[in-house]
This record gives sequence, structure tokens and C-alpha cells, in this order.
Amino acid sequence: MMVDLKVTEESSEIGFYSGLVDSCFAVAQCCTILQWGRLSDRVGRRPVIFIGLLGSIISVFFFGHSKNLAWALTSRSIAGALSGNVAVVQSILSEITDSTNEAKAMPLNSLTWNLGCIIGPIIGGNLLYPAKRWPNTPLDNAWFREFPYALPCAVGASIGLAALTLAYTSLQETRWKKHALKSNVVTVIASREASHNPNPSQVESLRSTPKKTTVRDILAYPPLRDTIMAGFLQSILATGYDVVFALVCFSPISLGGFSRSPAEIGYAFAFGGLLSLLILPFGLPSLQRRYGTVSLYYGLSMFWPFIYLMFPLLNMIVRHFVIDEENCTLSIEGTYVLWTGIAVLILMTRITSMSFSLNIMLVKAAAPDKEMLGSTFGVSQTIACIARAIGPILASSLFAASVDRQILGGNAVWLVMASIGLWGFLQARSLYCHNL
Repeated sequence: MMVDLKVTEESSEIGFYSGLVDSCFAVAQCCTILQWGRLSDRVGRRPVIFIGLLGSIISVFFFGHSKNLAWALTSRSIAGALSGNVAVVQSILSEITDSTNEAKAMPLNSLTWNLGCIIGPIIGGNLLYPAKRWPNTPLDNAWFREFPYALPCAVGASIGLAALTLAYTSLQETRWKKHALKSNVVTVIASREASHNPNPSQVESLRSTPKKTTVRDILAYPPLRDTIMAGFLQSILATGYDVVFALVCFSPISLGGFSRSPAEIGYAFAFGGLLSLLILPFGLPSLQRRYGTVSLYYGLSMFWPFIYLMFPLLNMIVRHFVIDEENCTLSIEGTYVLWTGIAVLILMTRITSMSFSLNIMLVKAAAPDKEMLGSTFGVSQTIACIARAIGPILASSLFAASVDRQILGGNAVWLVMASIGLWGFLQARSLYCHNL
């Protein structure tokens, strides 16, 4: 899109502007997600869900009709600013589940994301430039010639409209339903106390609503603070991995990479998404029942240092199978070895990604006030947004600097990221102290 919008004449700057469009969504989301969570505590979950879906529909549709960079940035910023659904959906899942079924429900949040990551690129890749792809058809018209991205974005907006319709007709309000149940219980208890206790102040304290939980209260509570910090480090490691995996796969073997084509990299990401569709709904519930939430979270965090150290190890191995140094061509055996290593790397990462669903459970368990789950998850997701902004920049910058300056033989990035992984492992261990 940046090429078609002619934002620059330098091809080397296209990546910067593409990243700028992507990052403005995360920045806008980071600035507003807490407020959406707090609003859902006051007005309910359904209205905020409807606003978020409506914002996505409008922004996606207008993004496909972008005429310049400012239009594209505005569309993505609107999408980010109105995307309070992440924290609110987590609140809904927390309110409709308990310890007996949350391990089955929480993975659905990540499952739908992975499904979208598979379907989205398919829609975008196959419906771009409809006038050129299908000449002499109704799609070959002036509108699609002027806006070659309008069709896939219109399809995406239609999916959003279907989701909004489904939510309006089927999604029940969980905030007031739970609050009403608690209020009824409190009223019964207060009535019984009134018949035995003549002191009105003590009876009134039972009927009083919980005090408002502020951001300071949330972050000052040690169990929740440690849980959010663990999730922050996990998010840095996961988003950093996604970026650096693509960079390593594309880079020449002589520079520490794997010399894979863009199509092969796309297949690798799709393979990872398919693995997640299998691991999350079937693997997580049984493992959580067997080991417990904290123990499983702690065990999964152990993988990250080894995942990052596998990159230089696999490059070191495949160097022995290079038969053409100039074109970075591998022997047949070397190709098998490389793809086996990549498959193992992706499998380890997908298994480790179960920690995000576990983190939702831990945030719920550590919340200081269960009546303010929207605010709690809003704070958690705000900090996660910051991590998702830091991770890609940190990993890609370290990789570029390590390779360009040959810091520690080009391996400085792996030592730094593995150290962060070790930090995350130690942070996860601290959760044992809180009996979550």
C-alpha cells in the first residue's frame, strides 16, 4: 500500500512507513484501552463491545479507501483508539467462568486471534487489485482501479458487521448479572443482620458498594503487580520473536540467517497458527488440570531462553551443509535439517504461547477487587501494549546492530533476548509466593 500511495521515492524507506502505519494502531490502543475497561465497569460490557466492533468496521472500510498516508494513519488510529474489546472480552470470560472451566474458556481468546491471523492474510492476499486480477468482469471497474485495497477491506468490514450483529442478538450482559446476584445475597444477609443487630452503621456497611479501584491501587497490589510484570516480559519476548524470526529466516546464512524466501516464511507462520489451533483448545485444559495454573505458567516461561538460543545453534548447524556460498544453497540433507529445526522452534514457541491464556487466569485471580475486572484488565492490557511496542523494536534493532557490527560474532541479540527470557522465568517463579 505504501508503494501505491507513493509516500516516498526511496524503496528503502517503504518498511519505515509500513511500520509507522502498524505502530499507530498500538499507540492509539495503548492510550485508550484502560479507559474502555473502566467504562465497561460503569456502563456494562455490551456497550463497549458494540462500540469497539463498530469502530473496527468503520476504520477497516475507510482504510481500504486510503488516498494518502494521513488517511491510512487516521484509519488505523481510529481502529486502535476504539479497540477496547481486548480488555472487555477478558473481563467477560472471567465473569462467566470459574476454576472448573476457565482453562477451557480462556484459550478461546487466543484461538480466535490465531484464526484471524490465518484468514486475514488469505483475504488480503487474494482480493487485492481485483480490477487487474479479474479483467472483463464486474470487478474490473473504475472504483476498484482507483481503490485496489477496497475489496478485501470491505470483506473484512462485512465480517465485523456479522460479528456486531451476532453480539447484539446473542451476547448477554455479564457485568450487571453478576452484580445483581451479589447484591441480592448482600441484601438477604443485611436483612438478617438488621433483625439481630440494632446498630444501623454496621448494617449499612454490608449494603455499601465496593470502593472504586484506581490504577494506583491495582499496581500497588503485590500479587497483581508481579503477574502483570510477568505478562509484560512474556509479551516482549513473544512479539520480539515474531519479528526476529522473519528477519533470521530471510537473512543469508553467512549473516546468521536461514536464507528462506518470503513464501516459505509465510508458510512457517501459517504452520505456527495451525499448531496454536490444536494446542490451545486441547493441550492447555489438560495440562492446567494436571499441573495447576502457576506451575504450568512457570514451566512454560522456561522455554524462552532456549528458543532464542536455538537461532544461532541452528545457523551453526546448517552452515556445514552449504554447497554454494554465493547463493546460500543447502544440500538436500541440509534443507531437511533446517526445516526440522524450524519446525521444532515453531512448536516450542506455540507451546509457550499458552502462557498468555494462563496470564488472563492469573490476572483474574490476583485482582484486588473482582467488581472492577474491566479496570484491572485495562491496566494489564495497557502494559501489554507497551510491551508489544517495545518487543519488535528491541529485537530488530539488536539483530541489525549485532550483524552490522558483528558484536559477539553477531550473537549479541541472542544473549540479550535469552537474558530477558531468564528474567521472565525468574519473574514467573515469584508468583509462587502469592498463592494464586
